[in-house]
Amino acid sequence: MEPACDKKPHAAEFDAPREAGRRYDSTAMTLKSANDLRLRRDADDPFATGHAREALNFNLSVIIYAVAAGVLSVVTLGLALLVVVPAAAIAFIAYLVVSVQATLAASRGATYRYPLTMRLVGESR
Repeated sequence: MEPACDKKPHAAEFDAPREAGRRYDSTAMTLKSANDLRLRRDADDPFATGHAREALNFNLSVIIYAVAAGVLSVVTLGLALLVVVPAAAIAFIAYLVVSVQATLAASRGATYRYPLTMRLVGESR
């Protein structure tokens, strides 16, 4: 029999917190990189600045929608989860699709406007 201190934890025990951390890091990195690009390349390239502003607005909108869904779930004592959980799954797939569409549009040299985006960050002067 092995001592309890030498027993290695099962990898599945840490998957949920690690995954949540990765998701937070991914969103934070997207916001940081879009804002950095917007601030650093503002005068140099209006095309890149426009795409960075759109990505920043879209990610800020997604965060606001997620916080609103969480608040709604708490206020309704979990009843809203019947709607929020399936909607979150669909929204995640939609997030991936529009992100790929924006990337492809940028690579073609075309502009792209994200759907359902609140325009929080405007033109810089």
